[in-house]
Amino acid sequence: MKTFKVEIEHTTGYIPDTFTVKLNDTVRFLAYSAPNQGWHNHGITIDEFGVNRAATSEDPDRPAVIEFVANETGTFSIYCRTCWDGPFGHQHPDIRGTLIVEP
Repeated sequence: MKTFKVEIEHTTGYIPDTFTVKLNDTVRFLAYSAPNQGWHNHGITIDEFGVNRAATSEDPDRPAVIEFVANETGTFSIYCRTCWDGPFGHQHPDIRGTLIVEP
């Protein structure tokens, strides 16, 4: 299992923003919003793996736990679709990251 702590910030995005795993690894994101931003409905979406989850907690010790199996190699876009359901809608700053799944 590969576990990553991920802070999601309104203007700078994912911290960190690039994640590298091996094929068939179980990936676990421990995701939380930056201070005073839980109400933004930040989250992690990776279409190819069926991931779309908000991380509204601002407490790194109580993150949203997002798990999936990286069963396809390649480079995949991570973005914040859940933000669109928040107060800024589609006007929310673009939050992007990259998942790299190696053979």
